[in-house]
Amino acid sequence: MCHDESLAVERAVFVPDIDRVPPPGEPYDRLYLGSEFCAWRLPGKRELGGAHAFAARRGMTFSLVTPFLGELDLARTLDLVRALPADPSAEVVANDIGLIEALRAAGWKGTVVAGRLLIRQRRGPGFQSFGDIPPEAAEALRGSALDAPGFVELLGAQYGVRRFELDDLVQGTAVPPLPAGVSLSLYRPFLLVTATRICPWVFDGRTWDRSRGCGRPCRGHVIRLVPVEAAGSSRCAPPSCSPQPAERDHEPPRRMGCVAQSSRMGESEGVRSERPPAPGTGAARTPARPLVLGGCAQFLENRSDAPPPPGVDRIVWQPQVPA
Repeated sequence: MCHDESLAVERAVFVPDIDRVPPPGEPYDRLYLGSEFCAWRLPGKRELGGAHAFAARRGMTFSLVTPFLGELDLARTLDLVRALPADPSAEVVANDIGLIEALRAAGWKGTVVAGRLLIRQRRGPGFQSFGDIPPEAAEALRGSALDAPGFVELLGAQYGVRRFELDDLVQGTAVPPLPAGVSLSLYRPFLLVTATRICPWVFDGRTWDRSRGCGRPCRGHVIRLVPVEAAGSSRCAPPSCSPQPAERDHEPPRRMGCVAQSSRMGESEGVRSERPPAPGTGAARTPARPLVLGGCAQFLENRSDAPPPPGVDRIVWQPQVPA
């Protein structure tokens, strides 16, 4: 069990929609397309085929990113995966163990990757403001499911999963020694904080019903959640109502426990970009950075040029919030 620190680092770019692919001047080795949090945001077969062809023309390999799934979502996603070539260079990034089982049971010959939702990292946004804490606690906050050898061995032996994906956490990301042949991907700069099945974008004041489908009102929009300073506290209170889509009312959502600022994807997303001190360094506390709501997930921007942890041979770059 060892790490190879001389690994060449592959550059991947993650976009939720084919119309957000990077311009030709930005060289990448692999194209990620899809959604980690919402089955309604997965591409259709035509879009998937167009994205795969686009990647091939640019000399890139291709990965379809998939979310956690219900039973109906699982059937639709399996049907979508069958549209991909059964080629080891084609990947499905799975964030649902049921999908991994179903792909292997169906005999799909492509490569299955364990997505970052399965790796169980400590994702609390407050880590950036920690002061000095015991080294043992700091180390625990940087760990993940990879610390359990049985987890890695089970997915490798039973399902052939040899790649695992990680977030670049504000408190640092620790990687234990892993079996030979196991590879790691690191997502930058948007790290996941939390996600929900109850999407705030489709709430009409009474229900979150999407039984008739979803018009994807979240597409191309983000909402910045800025903590409200009240009674000497910067903690964000629970929302008293859900945000409405920016494309419908063109105003920031109201009556929330946080100051919400909506914007279209691609507009300035000027969140502080410096990397905060890691826990246990004794450094001064840093102000909390705002969360960003994209689709049904919240993210924190954490830009860093630091070398990736040992074993990482792929950086998954998110030019915008992946929602």
